[in-house]
Amino acid sequence: LLSTRLFERIESERPEFVKKIKELGVRYIREISDESTCTSEYQKSWQHMYATEDKEEAVKRALASGSETAEWAENGSLKVRSKIFPGYQVDPLSGKCTWFNAVVLLHPATARVGDQNVDDVPWNVTFGDGSPMDPEDIRA
Repeated sequence: LLSTRLFERIESERPEFVKKIKELGVRYIREISDESTCTSEYQKSWQHMYATEDKEEAVKRALASGSETAEWAENGSLKVRSKIFPGYQVDPLSGKCTWFNAVVLLHPATARVGDQNVDDVPWNVTFGDGSPMDPEDIRA
């Protein structure tokens, strides 16, 4: 399915959702575990991701790689919040909008291990202003 057609389909089925993505953009949020507590097979530790054992250097590298904020949690995890991304692009050849984001991949509404939903995931996607996305929009 071409991403221009995907965009058109989502916009026709969920016009308010697409309108908010166009107006507000999207933001990705992750909690990256410390090596000593990292048990997820889906995510590496902050030490591995930022190739350092030094917390100050990890924050610098997180900010340099597109995170708007990087904060330490009490459990030793690094919480990062991305800058705002547009969520769509305009194809320069056709002038049509294309679906260009990782909303479905990284929103908790679609997190699954095998055939079971996972409620406690270390990532999330919000609108650019930080407001939550309706899980029904994501699953549609």
